[in-house]
Amino acid sequence: MNRPSLISVSLRKIHTFSIVCDTMHMARAAERLGISQPSLSEQIQGLEQALGFRLFHRRRRAIDLTEAGQQLLIEARALLQAHHDMLERVGRIARGEMGRLAIGHVGSAMFVRPLAGQLKAMRKRFPGVDMRLREAGGRRLLEALAAGDLDLVLLRAPLKLPAYLRHRVHSSQKLVVVMPRGHVLAGSRGIHLSQLAAHVLVDYAEDDQTIGITPMVRELAQQSGVELQVSWRVTTVGSVLGLVASGEGIGIVPDHAALRASRSVVARVLKPPVNSELWLVWHQDRETPTVRQFLAIVGEDDGRAVVVRP
Repeated sequence: MNRPSLISVSLRKIHTFSIVCDTMHMARAAERLGISQPSLSEQIQGLEQALGFRLFHRRRRAIDLTEAGQQLLIEARALLQAHHDMLERVGRIARGEMGRLAIGHVGSAMFVRPLAGQLKAMRKRFPGVDMRLREAGGRRLLEALAAGDLDLVLLRAPLKLPAYLRHRVHSSQKLVVVMPRGHVLAGSRGIHLSQLAAHVLVDYAEDDQTIGITPMVRELAQQSGVELQVSWRVTTVGSVLGLVASGEGIGIVPDHAALRASRSVVARVLKPPVNSELWLVWHQDRETPTVRQFLAIVGEDDGRAVVVRP
């Protein structure tokens, strides 16, 4: 026979060959494949012609593999398994069961109770997903999202998003004033913004002045004619709580974050109540299957799976 014509050796022919080897009986193999025995015999002969050598010793009532056929069977089974595994992996990626999910978040997001459960549910359901978390300021998170370094980000509203970003509300928390337990305001059940004017405030860093809690508080202060005194500017809620605990001022944080403060810190609600929304934001052109799976898990918690455009 001639040298192998590899282009003519299709995966279907290799599969047919493996079924014949499984049964070592042409009639039973034909039945499993759902074709006639003459058609099967023709396919096997065509494979032998394409390869350039015989695969079977043919006897009146039986067939046996040649030495080349035995080696081909070993290789064929490995090839078919690799093909099956390839399709399985690709399918899992397409369904969001494998792949990457890089989530960026502001510091206060990790204090939100439902988020921890949602991350745990994602990891439990889809252990093949490589999940990564990155904490940073809001502006840096948006830059990383635009560059494709992150798939989702959790940010504090309000913020203006470019048209290529989508968002949905993840959750909402009440803002509270945190202060040392012995502070003069600690005896109040609620704190009016006007009461903060006489006390120094641990505020958030300048590079995040257009995103999150800071612009909300400043707008409310301007509306009330209150001038806030800032003692420190920090980048994380944890830093706010730490400085407040050491007596460096008072701070304003989401209520869930205040629950993680030390015993030397107390929290009092703002009056009137002010809510801070936590947004999930992603790139409209990179809504990957893993992103969709996580959004679905978030939607299970509150029944809202609606995607909102800015």
